[in-house]
Amino acid sequence: MFKFNFNQSDQDLPQVLKKTEPTTKIDWLESKVHSIPKESESRDFPSLNIPISKDLTLKVIQSHEISAQLIESNDNLTSVLGESDLQPGVYEGGLKIWECSEDLAKYLERDLPADLSSFRVLELGCGAALPGLVCLRRGAHVDFQDYNPEVLDHVTIPNYLLNRDKSRDINSTFLSGDWDAVRASLTKDSCTYDLILASETIYNPDNYAKLIRTFRDLLSKDSKSSVLLAAKTHYFGVGGGTRQFEEELTRTGDWDIQNVSKTHDGVQREIIRISRK
Repeated sequence: MFKFNFNQSDQDLPQVLKKTEPTTKIDWLESKVHSIPKESESRDFPSLNIPISKDLTLKVIQSHEISAQLIESNDNLTSVLGESDLQPGVYEGGLKIWECSEDLAKYLERDLPADLSSFRVLELGCGAALPGLVCLRRGAHVDFQDYNPEVLDHVTIPNYLLNRDKSRDINSTFLSGDWDAVRASLTKDSCTYDLILASETIYNPDNYAKLIRTFRDLLSKDSKSSVLLAAKTHYFGVGGGTRQFEEELTRTGDWDIQNVSKTHDGVQREIIRISRK
């Protein structure tokens, strides 16, 4: 049986099973809010530890817990899992813990204030949600978005339950679906965020415009609000990367961009801070 590799960071570039032609119409998923099942509240999920710093270790659900359920839950996913890391409009890679997710989690652990109880945070393309969980552990209100419903149900929510502080009254929202659909849903509810997190979300240049629209509509207009985006400098063979995304941001004329971290071991990775002009 195919097993998901949650116990190690993937150091390879995303592998696309099918390259979607620009003229191909993709039926992007609509926005959906996910609730935490009552039976999951008291469930003891088998987990493994991901060290973020000497003071913080996050727990993530073990892969064998979800592999059989997930493969059985969606025929479209079954056809691509084990063969590729993503297929546009079908599976967007949320079942792996990517390097940049750990990079961003470690950066947040070093950089953020100890008390984030006044912060509203949104993690886009969250998957295992390591960056969002760092903020959660510091008291922030964190909402989580991933394209695939199965990722939220079988990965994000269990990880949230494994790491939340039950003594704090923090109610997160979990949303699946395409960024444009999620953006419209949150905008309708007048939601804005002090901090938006994203890691490994810019491998496909076709999605840059909708990601930037999401930043535009959901980032608070407070001068201290920002987006932190972690990504590879270039996604060889896939397209996209930090320079190309920065060019698209610059073209709009609405954003200030600052490189706050760069990693040279293996494939070059960066974290950029994006804020309103």
